[in-house]
Amino acid sequence: MIRKLMKNNPDLQIIATSHSPYLLDHLKPEEIRLTTLDDKGCAHVGKLKDHPEFEKWKETMRPGEFWSSVGEDWIRAVEKEQEGGAD
Repeated sequence: MIRKLMKNNPDLQIIATSHSPYLLDHLKPEEIRLTTLDDKGCAHVGKLKDHPEFEKWKETMRPGEFWSSVGEDWIRAVEKEQEGGAD
């Protein structure tokens, strides 16, 4: 149903939340955003494809399987690296 909506409305953006790796398997990796909270309660968002190991595993693992194995804790480290190490 989501694919049909997106096909019929190419400018449509859908934001959905789930803890289901099976749902993620129906999405393209570039469509998946992960969220995590830091110790202060601030939200951080990262793209699944930005995980440092994504390129290595993208051919052998489905998106949901990859997410289940890596979690979200890596997001803040990638953010800091992209910002040049700034806190």
